[in-house]
Amino acid sequence: MSFEQKTAGRTEPRLSSGIEALDRVIGGFPTGSVIAIAGKPGSGHDIFAQQILFNAASNGKKVTYLSIDRPPEDVIGELQSLKLDLDELIANKRWNFLDGFDARMRVSKGELGKKVLTNMLASVSKAAKSGDWTGVDTLSKLLEGKETDEVTPVIDDLLVGAREGRGLHFLILVDDLHDPKTVASLAQLADGYVRMSLDESRSEPSGTIRI
Repeated sequence: MSFEQKTAGRTEPRLSSGIEALDRVIGGFPTGSVIAIAGKPGSGHDIFAQQILFNAASNGKKVTYLSIDRPPEDVIGELQSLKLDLDELIANKRWNFLDGFDARMRVSKGELGKKVLTNMLASVSKAAKSGDWTGVDTLSKLLEGKETDEVTPVIDDLLVGAREGRGLHFLILVDDLHDPKTVASLAQLADGYVRMSLDESRSEPSGTIRI
């Protein structure tokens, strides 16, 4: 499903998230966008991005997913628990994992150079340029021990790739790992910013999404 939004006299195509209630409220996301999505652990912000990418892959798009925070097997298992099965999509080359978790472990052991994860983010940019929808899970882990300025050029490349290849692209952030200034800087780099929070005072899971 696609949408269109008129802005300043021109028509901008928008892409469905595949989440009906969200699309009804916001009319989809602008085509070729890089979206920073933040939340605390347990808020569901990572699942939110994964579900949108899963819906895209299920509808014929290709997804490249850089998994830095956890091994790909953990992401597969978590999505399976939500009845979102990646096995067929992986077999049909609709979902491609880049194993940043293994690379990060090897960097910590001194087996790989410190730039390997930044280079993997560059691979995400190339995939975006070729038309893949992409996810980086998490950008927070990639930033550990780095200044924001070190990855800014690669994020800029992702923005360029997103414009050329279209699709949607998600940079996942963990709130507690960054100071407000860093979060603001990263949000400013992206085309859009989504923040999810969980209300722990209620007996049933409940939260808010700010876009």
